[in-house]
Amino acid sequence: MKSFVFNLRAVRKSINQKSSVFLSKNTQAFNFKRNLYSFLFIVIIILATSCKKEAITTTTTTDAITSNTISDITTVSSQITDKTVFPLNDYLSTTSTSPYPVVNNSKINAIDKSKFVNVMNYGAKGDGKTFDDEAIAKAFSAAQYGVIFPSGKTFLVSKLSEIRLSKNITVYAYGAAIKMADNKRYSALEFDYPTGSKTKNFIWLGGTFDGNKDHQSWPGSPTGNNTWAESHGRFIGVSYAQFVLFKDVTVLNTVVDGIGLERNRIGVITDCNASGGARIQYSENAEQGTYFKCTRAESRAFYCNNLDCEGGSIGVHYSTANNTTSDSSVTTIINSHFKNQSQNPVHFEDCRRIFLYNCTVEKDLSSLYDWDFQISNQTWIASIKNCHFRNIRLNFNQSSSMKLFIVNSCDFTSEYTTGSSALPQFIEGRPTVCVNCTFTGKTAVYHAALMNTRNCTFNNFSSLAISSGYASDGCAFSNGTTPCSTVDGGFVINSKYTNVKNITNYKTPSNTNWKNVFSSVINIVSDQGKSLGQINCN
Repeated sequence: MKSFVFNLRAVRKSINQKSSVFLSKNTQAFNFKRNLYSFLFIVIIILATSCKKEAITTTTTTDAITSNTISDITTVSSQITDKTVFPLNDYLSTTSTSPYPVVNNSKINAIDKSKFVNVMNYGAKGDGKTFDDEAIAKAFSAAQYGVIFPSGKTFLVSKLSEIRLSKNITVYAYGAAIKMADNKRYSALEFDYPTGSKTKNFIWLGGTFDGNKDHQSWPGSPTGNNTWAESHGRFIGVSYAQFVLFKDVTVLNTVVDGIGLERNRIGVITDCNASGGARIQYSENAEQGTYFKCTRAESRAFYCNNLDCEGGSIGVHYSTANNTTSDSSVTTIINSHFKNQSQNPVHFEDCRRIFLYNCTVEKDLSSLYDWDFQISNQTWIASIKNCHFRNIRLNFNQSSSMKLFIVNSCDFTSEYTTGSSALPQFIEGRPTVCVNCTFTGKTAVYHAALMNTRNCTFNNFSSLAISSGYASDGCAFSNGTTPCSTVDGGFVINSKYTNVKNITNYKTPSNTNWKNVFSSVINIVSDQGKSLGQINCN
């Protein structure tokens, strides 16, 4: 959407100055100027009306989810207002204090298991020694409502079972484990609904998925067998469902992907934990693994709640296909923990709107672990709030389509000492607004590239705290060389300095228009149009 902002006073002043060169003070000149002002006024009204119509235009889709489109974003001066749609259903709700979708546990607890089939009745042994692939497949083929994996049993699998589904299915597996046999593969179960259907629900509750990585073949395997057993792979996958939920699941020892959701409308991973995944990096192996993954253009929403991910390659990865990114695509990660991933703790690609709330992302100082929290490609809107980062960099340097990025009430800590191997910076890519944040510790280049900053604290920042800043208001700088480098006529005001060497005579703003950007807001609504709350810069 193009925006047209006119300063009529400036236009009139310019015309007066230029017209005085060639117009005499006579009636003809007066009429010429009057007509010119009238013409400009009409043009301004037409353009302003056009902009207003475009700003309030909404786009709808043929399905139940209202699209988040770029026309929902309006810019007035520097203030940005966005509308983001969170699709909900009977299994998802929000609270009065938070707009982020969470699982409706009362709905889950009300599930009737009396008509579920038990895998033991279809030949499964569950002894951890006998291959149970065929029995599992038979149970799902027979199921009309759901499948039970009884507690205390370990179901050994040896191949990929591709299971076609046509009904709503719930799996109850609390206390049970499904484990890949030695020297087999990485993929165990693939559940597919009819291509393009997306009308049914698939719910998996409880249990453990064990990839048994130390007894599989892959580059780096302790078995000494360093060839790939299969091309990529995921322990369990679900495709073409309306709604997919994995809850209370443990993912262990996977070589590549753990849970993979592909081409589903809404995917939810909640109250799950993962650890022991293979430490692989794409730069070394042309391969990477993810504990919890959601992909492809048909994916509209991916909600991750209460996850605990340690080790492995990537914790959470969400990506729709490049150049076919859905304008409705949205993801949230709330109340989650990521530690010591070798590729990225979190990796976003081709998702329009990203929300991270109340999360901890961290790594130890070992070079085996990567520091990049990656936000790239087609992202328009991002909000990162109330989060803690230890030895981690927010990297959205490739997010060329970013419209509004808010970092609010987060703390960043580096345990590195100055040197080429140190964390380069805490933030790369210049978020629109950074407020109420604390940055502490040494980085190799600078603390953060920030566009508009307010009420932030920078401690022990070595050479430079803020890079490429425009507006910096009410910040505190201590123990460093240069507080801020500015661009585009930027300024630093109302700041405090302690043990800082280069305190430059920074510019001061000539007006208060720069404050508008700190009033930017993201309005959250459901796909039924109900207001769920808003995210602001306070």
